[in-house]
Parts: sequence; structure tokens; C-alpha cells
Amino acid sequence: MKTRLGPARREEAVDTFVRYTATPAAVSRLDCSTILDFKPMSDSARVRPSASSVWLAGVSSSICVVAGGAVAAFLLGLCASDFWICELLTHFRVHYALVLLAAGGLLLVCGGPKRGIAAVGAGLCISATLAPLYWSPAESPPIMKWRLVSANLFVGNQQPEKFVSFLEESRPDVVVCLEVTSKWAAVLDGLQTQYPHQVIEPRRGAFGVALLSRLPLSDVRVEQASPDHPVIVASIKISGDDVATVVAVHPVPPVAPDWTALRNQQLERIGQLASDCKRPVVLAGDLNTTSWSPVFAELLNTSGLRDSRAGFGIQASWPSGLVPLGIPIDHVLISSELAVVRRWIGPDVGADHRPIVIDLGLKNP
Repeated sequence: MKTRLGPARREEAVDTFVRYTATPAAVSRLDCSTILDFKPMSDSARVRPSASSVWLAGVSSSICVVAGGAVAAFLLGLCASDFWICELLTHFRVHYALVLLAAGGLLLVCGGPKRGIAAVGAGLCISATLAPLYWSPAESPPIMKWRLVSANLFVGNQQPEKFVSFLEESRPDVVVCLEVTSKWAAVLDGLQTQYPHQVIEPRRGAFGVALLSRLPLSDVRVEQASPDHPVIVASIKISGDDVATVVAVHPVPPVAPDWTALRNQQLERIGQLASDCKRPVVLAGDLNTTSWSPVFAELLNTSGLRDSRAGFGIQASWPSGLVPLGIPIDHVLISSELAVVRRWIGPDVGADHRPIVIDLGLKNP
């Protein structure tokens, strides 16, 4: 049996229902008699989300923002050929992949399976672009092995003895040195006993270059990537009639639009120099770019060289103190006549870069 209410009581009941449960539009479609028995809940009886669920929702949202930022940065890096700042974003693919994989795992734990799966999928897609660095081409055992070190010495290095000790321990046959100042030139000159064949081109800034060798040098020349940015080119007698050409370089860093344009011009010039050299060729130095930049791809195409890192992983070299999370901007590029026997990153030598150590060999004809 339905209870009949007067107009005032009915209006009060409807108003209460609207305030607590519905919109006026929804109520306009209701028969007021269906809510005559409605009693509003007290604040204490109303169901509220727990503190833990609110916290998890906030954490999940924050993780999604971070993951979305990683995806956006990766996608912006695809525009590297058009915008200089986007080229900087290409250097952090490893970091994007790690962030997305970690974010995906956390989202799965925090109760966001769809978002978690999406983040893990994006991380795996980016990881796939890194895979070629871990695949080594099948090669015949090389002959005439020799060791090369490429090291950015750092103009502000206050511990040159660490680099000297490193050379004594690693005993390379050829050493490419970058950021060679007059102070560093004096240190390198003191290594004449170990490295009697030297070409040293110091500069006041960060772009001096040097080439030290236990093996005889010939056809030595100093080219210019741009005015006052030397490039050392020299033939090294490995053994008997076997000779390899070494090119030592250090282009400018892409810290501004004009410097980025200059670096690109220098790399184009360096690629042409390497292409014109007598083979086999080794190009070593701090290139101020990574393997994922379109500028690096153009350098490989122009020079006809390949990345010696293939098969040995990422091998980040900068910054020295954060090598596991750093980026690989120091490179050794080689021609097809050479094989990489071993390649690794050296210890801290007091610089902001870690040196590259690589054992090379001539392939069997």
C-alpha cells in the first residue's frame, strides 16, 4: 500500500533524492511515488574509497605520465633530421626502454593491466631497435691482431697519471687521444719510450687531437674538419706489408643549433676523408652522437665503414661516473677488411669519458 504525501512533503522527498543520488534530469523521468520511501544515508554510512586505493590511483597516474613522456620523447626523436633538439632525444633509447618496461611492471602490480601491457609492449618495441648491437656478423678468425685505445682525456683532468697507468696496464699498440691541450701534449711527449711514433696537435680548447703508436707511421697528414679542428690521418704498419689507415677525430658537441649544424658539417667532411683513405681504415674518436642518430647513419653511409660495437652491446662511455646509464658517444668505426676480436670500455682515467679498448685483426683474404 502506497503512502500518499502532500505536495510539500513530496517536493522535500524529491529534493533530497536529487541532492544525494541523481541529477534533476534523471528525476524528471521518475514517478515521485517511487521515491516516497527514500531515506538519505548519513555521512557515516556512505561508502568512501580507502586511503590505499586513493594512493594506488595516484601512483598509477604518475607512472602513466612518466611512461607517456618516454614514448613522446622516442617519437620526437624520429624528427631528428628536422629539429636539432629532437636529435638529442635519439641518444636515450636505452633509457626509454628501461623506463617503459619498469613502468609496465609497476602498472601491472598497481592494478592497471591494460596500461601495464601497453607500456611493456612499447618498451619491447624500443628494445628491438637496440638488438642489432648485440648481433655479431659471422666472420673468419682474423690474423695480425693489434690493439687500439681511443680516449677523451678531458681538458680539466687533474689526474693524468691515471691515464698513463691505464696505458701501462692495457698496452695498446695505437692510441687516439682527444681534448689534447698543451699540458696533455707534455704528458704524451713523455711517453716516447713506449710510443716512439707520435703526432700531437694540441689546441687551447677541447679539440686538440693526438695519435701515438708503437708501430711505424707513414703518410701522416693533418686535415681540418673545419678551421682549427684537426683530423689526424696516418698509415700504420701492422706487420710486413700490412698497413691500416687510422683517422683520429673530435667534432663539436651539438649543444646549440649552430653547433649542431657545424658538427654535422664536420662529420660529413670526416666521412669523405675516411672514404678517400687507403683501406683498411679505422676511424676513432668522440663523435658527439650515438648509433641511433640519423647523422651517425649518414656518416656510415658516406665513409663506407661499420660500427665496431655490433655484437658487443651498447658500451656507454659518457659520462664516466654513470657509465651503466650513460650513452655511447665515443666510437671506433672500421672497414670491411677488419674484424673485431674484442671490444670493451676501460676504467675511469680522471676524465668525463671512459676510454674504448678494441682488439682488431685483418680478415683472412
